[in-house]
Amino acid sequence: MRRVHCRPGDLAIVIDAYNAINTGTIVKVNATHKNQKALTKSADDRLWTVTGTHPMTCAMDGKRLL
Repeated sequence: MRRVHCRPGDLAIVIDAYNAINTGTIVKVNATHKNQKALTKSADDRLWTVTGTHPMTCAMDGKRLL
């Protein structure tokens, strides 16, 4: 199992993101995401809700979301 390197309240740098454009973004970690199955990922990965220094993007069903 991968070691969790952050916890709620921490400042962090995104080092691995579903959308590569988000990599390198400085964020404040808010909490673990309520739906850990929202994205296809390894079982030992964790989804977080964060506040970023700029809007982060993702794509779902071919639509770009902020």
